[in-house]
Amino acid sequence: MSRVILFGGSGFIGGSIRAEIDGVVTPSRAEVDLANAAAVRAFLRPGDVIINAAGYAAATDRSAGGGDRLRRENVHAVEVLSDEAARSGASQLIHISSVAAMGHREGTAVTEEMVVPPRSPYATSKRDAEAALAHRAARLPITILRPTSVFGEGRPLAVALCRIAGMPFVPLPGGGRALIPFTYVGNVATAVRLAIGNEACFGRTFIVGDETSYPLRDIVRGLAEGMGASSMRSVPVPARLLRVASLAESLLSPRHRTPLLDRTRVDTLTRSVSYSIEAFQRATGYRPPIGMAQATERIGAWYRNRRRR
Repeated sequence: MSRVILFGGSGFIGGSIRAEIDGVVTPSRAEVDLANAAAVRAFLRPGDVIINAAGYAAATDRSAGGGDRLRRENVHAVEVLSDEAARSGASQLIHISSVAAMGHREGTAVTEEMVVPPRSPYATSKRDAEAALAHRAARLPITILRPTSVFGEGRPLAVALCRIAGMPFVPLPGGGRALIPFTYVGNVATAVRLAIGNEACFGRTFIVGDETSYPLRDIVRGLAEGMGASSMRSVPVPARLLRVASLAESLLSPRHRTPLLDRTRVDTLTRSVSYSIEAFQRATGYRPPIGMAQATERIGAWYRNRRRR
């Protein structure tokens, strides 16, 4: 019987995938270093379904050390894993990428083919990993999933937004009108499960997430309600002011420290974009099981309980 192998099972997305799929095998990094071809070769068996949720996910890290780690964990490790998966006779490799690989986007109904040059080292590493997999597609059934902005308990951006939601007066860039393509982490796990063994997904790249983007103000309001607030008083902050502050902080911050107002984070919260998931829906029948209202309620309650400890 084929095994389902999950690399990165201790991470944010990987942990949700592990909870979604019964019987999944989740080797630790100490057991299998994905950059070590011999270690990967010794672990894999013919027929394995391999899910790669491993990698360095610090999208705001622009340091030299961070760049080296992005290349090692997000590109080189993917090259090694895909080579050894093909050599072992794996039945499928599902790779968790990101819409960041598509470059900086704005607009509505953005599809998989609408790719522009990436603007951050993290996004570049995701794009390069996808390119490496494309070169190996003839040797192995590969499915690439590009989640939109993944939201959930423990995610640093979710923690930051919960802190903001708990303020007496909530500052919202641009009044919170920007449409944010958040999706709950459990929805990504469901998408992975539906892709396993699905021949309609072989050799293809899909955007996965929610069917719509959400106004930032609705997300923050949902978090406030999940934290027990009966109402939310907001103060609009000009989005342009945040972008100027982001640039100033990037120039003035020490090289070893990631700015709080990193350009990637500011763009996420101030620029509207929505992605089309129709291709994945046609291939799998996917419907995101957890909507934003339920997600923000869960995350807000988690944050409230966390503060009480």
